[in-house]
Amino acid sequence: MSIKHFILLFVVYLSVTFGTIVHAARLLVPAYFHPSDQPIFWSHLVEAAQTVPTTVIFNPDNGPGISADPNFVNAIDRVREAGGKVIAYVKSNYGERPMDNILQ
Repeated sequence: MSIKHFILLFVVYLSVTFGTIVHAARLLVPAYFHPSDQPIFWSHLVEAAQTVPTTVIFNPDNGPGISADPNFVNAIDRVREAGGKVIAYVKSNYGERPMDNILQ
């Protein structure tokens, strides 16, 4: 587990477990891990979204691809149903990547 994942888990854990003691105005979580690889992390994001306004940023492999990944669809739906927001990150190479390449 990387240090980024450890910090994310710690923040989510504190927010969920000690919600009355530790209060975050909002959580903005870069969730750059696949739901099938780290399902517990996505479950923690769902729990956090139930108590703290949470926005999750996910990386759909730098573009939408040719079809929807059911793992991401399920994880995103669960976060949204819990009251969270989900946005996607797509690499633009500092604005140098052609828009057609991003949207394909």
